Amino acid sequence: MRRTQSCLAALLIWIASSSMTMAATLPALLQPAEPRAGDDSPALQRQRAAIARMAGVQVQYSKQGHVSSIGGRAGTGIALSTPRDQRHSVELEREVRAKLADLLLASGAESLHLEGILSVPAQAPDLPARHRLRFSETIDSVPISHAVVFVDVEEPVGVIAVMMATWLSDNSLPRKPKLTADEAAARYVKAMEATGRARAGTIHTYESQAVLTYFGAASESGKGLLAWEIISGYLYPNGGANSEMFWVDALDGIVIQRQTTTYDGPVPEYTANRTCSSSSDGAETGAFAVCNGVPAAPTSGATACKNPRRIRWKPVAGATTYYGEYASSKYGWVFGDPFVDGPYISCTLEIRESSMIRVKACNGCGCSDWSQTLVVEPAARCD
Repeated sequence: MRRTQSCLAALLIWIASSSMTMAATLPALLQPAEPRAGDDSPALQRQRAAIARMAGVQVQYSKQGHVSSIGGRAGTGIALSTPRDQRHSVELEREVRAKLADLLLASGAESLHLEGILSVPAQAPDLPARHRLRFSETIDSVPISHAVVFVDVEEPVGVIAVMMATWLSDNSLPRKPKLTADEAAARYVKAMEATGRARAGTIHTYESQAVLTYFGAASESGKGLLAWEIISGYLYPNGGANSEMFWVDALDGIVIQRQTTTYDGPVPEYTANRTCSSSSDGAETGAFAVCNGVPAAPTSGATACKNPRRIRWKPVAGATTYYGEYASSKYGWVFGDPFVDGPYISCTLEIRESSMIRVKACNGCGCSDWSQTLVVEPAARCD
């Protein structure tokens, strides 16, 4: 799937028809310059007030609701009094955190930690030079995986010109794990072997080097999870070796994410998309199709009462192709596999265990959010 950043649009979630069994509706993506509608919490009131004080800025929001990008030619109007150098790192961390708190929806024990300062020369004679400050984030001294805050400061006046953030707010996040690192690693090994990702008996995990972290700053759900971050090495079932970092929910043992560090393995065979029905509108697919923004997310449902199951989704206006995944309900989306990638509106799948299914609608501008998750059971009864 090809995505481009040039096409931004709000994504509308279609409500499933009464004949489909659907999970809860997912939230729509946010417009690039609008706060969330229908939420008048004090935190969002402060966020809106802070942005209203800035002239001529462009704003983008994350799914969690915090500002993920803000800036403009005239800057944000937020000025830093602390010198931009490593000798004043603690003061910089405190001042930047305090002055960005409303934009980031900081709500508790979040802290910033200065990781580096880069001098950026003026890009034109009428533009000032800048310092780029890079921060990581912690909550109660626990690091946040994939969290980073960049702040571009115009010199010598100290005004923040641009802020970009991948951030996780402390909304009463859990503080203590229920699983040890050893127990989390054992859950990962079991899932890897059960789903055929690794050859049985070849997985080695380094739980002695595990780090307790919060995961979710960069996830699609935007939900913060207390997790164990661990490294592993293993052999593929059909040859080749791999090393990866993985995250396991420290409360329920579900593998949240896997991130490979090597690519020395076989190319998996893509065999799922064999009995798919094409859309009847004759739309052409391709990364350069003409479009007016990304399409809405599709809705999906399952028909038939035994294996194989027919999975269908409604055609979405503006979509030229669809991408779908299915995964074991037991092990989660991190072990998902594609079952459709093309101009189809239904596919037949062999459902041998409780499975989760989701679909994206795509065109040349990018893809929608995921549809609601459809849970399909094997050998289901007809009503």
